[in-house]
Amino acid sequence: MKNLIASSLIFFSAFSYGGEKEKWRDIQDSVLSQVNNGNTQQAWCTAWPLVKSKDPEALADITAGVMNSFIYPHNYPEDKFSHLRLSFVLSFQVLAESKESNLDLIYVDFLRHVLNSELFKSDAMQTRSCLNDSKPSYSDCLDMAREARLLPSWGQFTSSLDGYCPSL
Repeated sequence: MKNLIASSLIFFSAFSYGGEKEKWRDIQDSVLSQVNNGNTQQAWCTAWPLVKSKDPEALADITAGVMNSFIYPHNYPEDKFSHLRLSFVLSFQVLAESKESNLDLIYVDFLRHVLNSELFKSDAMQTRSCLNDSKPSYSDCLDMAREARLLPSWGQFTSSLDGYCPSL
């Protein structure tokens, strides 16, 4: 399983994000090593500053890791709802920041699946239809999700996660 996250991170790193890519590459090997050694929480804290700054590549890689339970904030609730909520918020942010359409498909499919679940169905109609649009503007979908109170603002979200990396 640990090799699966390494493969996922390597796969996602194949996409180009300009100058932002170098920042993530500087710490990507360290994060991979920490994950492979079972230090998933330390890996989260190593990556967190770049995720928080919306580095597109770090955000995409770490979101994939969270979705697959390979990386997780220290002491963050590990129940299914908390895990789903964390994956949900990160996935929407990936779409808002992403410039690669192939990468988008992974997160769009995940979000459609979540929004079709009973958990979010009552509040998710507009957001779901936005994602189902043939040419969605993900930043508009993100605004709709925030308006429907499915998502916190990025500032609220990152502030709530800052305490999970006490050394930062």
